[in-house]
Amino acid sequence: MGDKKNLDRIKSLDALLARLDSPKEGDEVIFTLKDDSTEYRGIIKKKQNQDRAALYEIVPKTHPAPSGAIETIKFKVRVFKIGGRKPL
Repeated sequence: MGDKKNLDRIKSLDALLARLDSPKEGDEVIFTLKDDSTEYRGIIKKKQNQDRAALYEIVPKTHPAPSGAIETIKFKVRVFKIGGRKPL
């Protein structure tokens, strides 16, 4: 039983670190698009939704701006997978 408790603590700590290390508004990130291995640079921008929910978007620094669904975001030493569910 002690192993499960320790594993839960490690998962909680990892979730906390991911939240603390996640990109905030104004941070520069590197992102990739689905089906494209090219790495693009962008800045996180916060925009307010009508129902007051905070939404974040990446403003690309490259011109012309790439279009497509973002798959991964690299920030500091972490890689955040954004893509939807993967087929089994």
